[in-house]
This record gives sequence, structure tokens and C-alpha cells, in this order.
Amino acid sequence: MCVGAMVDEPDVFHTALRRHFAEAGFVAKLPSSRPGSVHFLVLVQRMEQGVCIEVTDCEQGLFRDRLDAAKLQQLRQDAGMAEFAWPTFLRLLAQALRGEDGCSTTAVVMGGGPPKLQLEFRFRLQSAVLLARMQMEAAASLPSISPEAQEFLKELRGFFLGALDAAASAACTAGATGTATTSMAAVASPVPTRGELLLTPPRAVSAPAVLGQVSSQEPRPEVPPRPAPAKKRAPGSLVDLHGRKARRGGAKPFQLAET
Repeated sequence: MCVGAMVDEPDVFHTALRRHFAEAGFVAKLPSSRPGSVHFLVLVQRMEQGVCIEVTDCEQGLFRDRLDAAKLQQLRQDAGMAEFAWPTFLRLLAQALRGEDGCSTTAVVMGGGPPKLQLEFRFRLQSAVLLARMQMEAAASLPSISPEAQEFLKELRGFFLGALDAAASAACTAGATGTATTSMAAVASPVPTRGELLLTPPRAVSAPAVLGQVSSQEPRPEVPPRPAPAKKRAPGSLVDLHGRKARRGGAKPFQLAET
């Protein structure tokens, strides 16, 4: 049967599936619904037409379920979100498996016969919380082993949980360090000098520079001052106000000619 016959809006479904579930998958911790019980490890991977969920506590066994489009649609209806769009529901499902934004998933092993695991999803929508449950069959049960082997499995489970916490903490620290490094690089950037500003290619400047006010695109060339114009001699004056010319023969000034 094709996916289009099982799920409404198949194109929207596949786009939302690729967006919220990486093909490589992710690992998270699932708390137990029973107080004092140990945490479970969940591995979530995207399939071609759905999601594969594997859960283990390293003691009870390995539980696996492949949620194709039909099972995801049933889970959406069980949660009371039949009218919700696929992007919204798949985003809430991923958040519940990761334990993010108020959504969560708890697990408990059910007794009586072959071991089964029940997952309880809590989807938070602002002030409302919607619930859904699903059961998983055991893909591999733990065989009868010695007490020493059981103690080893408990230690191995603790190692996996500690490694998961350390990886998450390292990712958060790396993100915070990268943000701080970017901020320090912005603060430590050199301040341009006035000479550098003048050598910068012409561009519009609308704000004052750090070391001076720049209001034009290029520096204006210096214009030498113009010389003052010479004063004109007053009409009818016989006296040169600015100097005397050399006279020939040593004649005296203003001497009258003899008759």
C-alpha cells in the first residue's frame, strides 16, 4: 500500500519528517514512570517512511518499534491531535522524545508474560497537556546470566548515561564558548585612525568618525590665498605714495627751471 493511501498530505508529511528527525538519529534518556527506577536509553532514527524507536535499560532487554505513516497517524489520533498539521505533531513528538519545551516521555517495563515496554508521551501546548501511550515488543530479551554479569550490565548502563550527559554538557559549553569568542573578537577589533579614514575609498559617511568629523567623501585641496590688489594712484597727484623713482643727474626735486 502506498503512503498516500495511509496518510493525508504525504508531501507535507515527508517534509516535516525530514525536518524534525535526522537520518542519523539521536540518543536521549527516558525516565521511568516508577519512582526510584533507572533511566532508559532511547535511540530514534528516521526511516524512509517513518521513525524507528529503540529503548533499553541494559537489564530488561531491547525494545524496538518502527512507526510508519499509519502508526504515526494512529498515535496522533490517540493524542487527540487528529486535526493538527503534520509539522506540528512531528515537532511535538521529537520534543517529547528529547524531553524539551515541557514535553516528555516516560517508560516502564510491563510484567506478566513476555516483557513489554510502555511509552507515555506528554505533549505540552501552552497551558494544556495531551497524553498518548504506545506499547513496544521486546526485540531481544536478556538471557539468564550470573549476578556478576548483571552487575557489569548495571555499570555499563551507568557509563552510557554518564557519557550521554557529558556529550550534552560539552555541546552546551562549546556553543557558549563560540558565542563569547565572537563577542570578544568584535570588541577587540582595531579602531581606524584619521589617516586610515582619509585613505579609505570614497564612500558616503553619515556618522562622525571616531577621531574626527568626516562630512565629505574626499578631502578638499588647500587653496592658496589670493594677493591683495595694488592701490590705484589718486588722480592729479604728483607724489608717488609707494616709492620714489631714481632721478637722472642728481637733480633736486621740485627745482624750478631758469628763464
